[in-house]
Amino acid sequence: SKLQIKQRRWQRNSHLKQEACADGGAIPNTHSSAANPSDEDVSKLESHSSSSEAQQLTAKNSAVAAAAARTARAHKVRPRTPYVFDMETGDPDDVLTLLFLCANSAVDLLAVTITPGSGEQVALVRWILREMKMTHIRLGAQQWPQHERKKVNLGTNFYRCFGRAAAGAPACERADTVLMECCNEHVTLVTGAPLHNLGDALQLDGFKLGRWVAQGGFAGEGVVPQQLQMDKFRGMQVCPTWNFGGNINAARAALDSAAIVRKICVSKNVCHSVYYDDRWHATLGAAAEAAERSAPRSTRALALRMMH
Repeated sequence: SKLQIKQRRWQRNSHLKQEACADGGAIPNTHSSAANPSDEDVSKLESHSSSSEAQQLTAKNSAVAAAAARTARAHKVRPRTPYVFDMETGDPDDVLTLLFLCANSAVDLLAVTITPGSGEQVALVRWILREMKMTHIRLGAQQWPQHERKKVNLGTNFYRCFGRAAAGAPACERADTVLMECCNEHVTLVTGAPLHNLGDALQLDGFKLGRWVAQGGFAGEGVVPQQLQMDKFRGMQVCPTWNFGGNINAARAALDSAAIVRKICVSKNVCHSVYYDDRWHATLGAAAEAAERSAPRSTRALALRMMH
């Protein structure tokens, strides 16, 4: 800084003055403001130096803050929506849905409940949750352990691809208790099974649910344009559906319930128009590879690879 330069000049001139006195020679003029700054000069220079340092510090702090803001935006975590999934194992679609829920970073999966809840069904879902490193998820079965010894066919090629965990975490509980304790006005419940568990939960005092997405119901003639109707449903206004027909009283109670804020039905003709074909399989494989490159041991990578 200018102050430091003037101070060095003053020190040098003082040294020269001392040498001249020792040699008996002439004493140089060392009383100029440049050689020996006055108190006023020093004060001005100190003020200027402090102002420059403050400006530099402000600029540095601004740059650091801007970099931190860019980093925060780049790593911003999307808000997660709490979900509960009520499932069965009659077809592969519910297991695939469970894996999709595990793979989605925007989903905060709170619980999985099972109908009817045989011992092998529970062991299957527990094994999947363990493989996904999600043993903190609540696990429930219909009126557990009432149906623990019930025979449910899980001997097809699809289900033989998965393991079983007969014991351990997560422990199995009654499904209605799990739904009661995990559901509230902010939670989405997806039901892919007959509504035994939801029907039981609706009988509990204080049960609340923000959104219910149900696989069930039928949209046909008069709702769906003719050019969009599937051949097997063409011209039909009504059609039985397995999930709502599996417990009609529970379905009516859920559809009429004021405890459920929003109700969305994914109708039978929509479900039947979705196919798992070679193109879909290839797309799923590409997604699994991308997830493995990005985060090899992430839940998303594990779920998509297991699905594929």
